[in-house]
Amino acid sequence: MQGTDARRPQVVILGGGFAGIGAAHELKKADVDVVVVDKHDYHTFQPLLYQLATGLLETTAVGHSLRDLVKDQDNATIHKAPITGIDLEAKEVRFEGLAPITYDYLVLGLGAEVTFFGTEGAAEHAF
Repeated sequence: MQGTDARRPQVVILGGGFAGIGAAHELKKADVDVVVVDKHDYHTFQPLLYQLATGLLETTAVGHSLRDLVKDQDNATIHKAPITGIDLEAKEVRFEGLAPITYDYLVLGLGAEVTFFGTEGAAEHAF
């Protein structure tokens, strides 16, 4: 078809937690390119952290490689990089140490920030 853009839409998912990986899995059969970016290259299954802390589970039970979680998904790629900015008008996300990525659709699954409510020593000894 002459004059049309043959490029598939690109979905950029920021965050490799439950929301980000869940969104990527939902798009497995979609005619889109999926790019998941997280500052870590692993997913932490936080509900089981207490069992890891008490020695009931091994580290591998709560930490999973993001690449392994989408290894059977041909339309998905993973990048490890901290996000430095989002330009909504240009539809572009900027990162530290990674070239900017443009998107057609943006999914924000950035999770939560842990707080220790000023408890001395908690941050230094947490997972």
